[in-house]
Amino acid sequence: MLAMSTGAEEVGERWGTEKREREFYRVVSVPLPKGEVIEAGAFELMPDN
Repeated sequence: MLAMSTGAEEVGERWGTEKREREFYRVVSVPLPKGEVIEAGAFELMPDN
């Protein structure tokens, strides 16, 4: 997840949108307690009924 956040920041810098993006999106580092891990989640599209 950290690598993904870092990569997103680099893209904004490369495209020249970093300053504008920071007005809307804040990147925050959250320290994890020792021995804990982050479990990835996902969205799943539901069929239209």
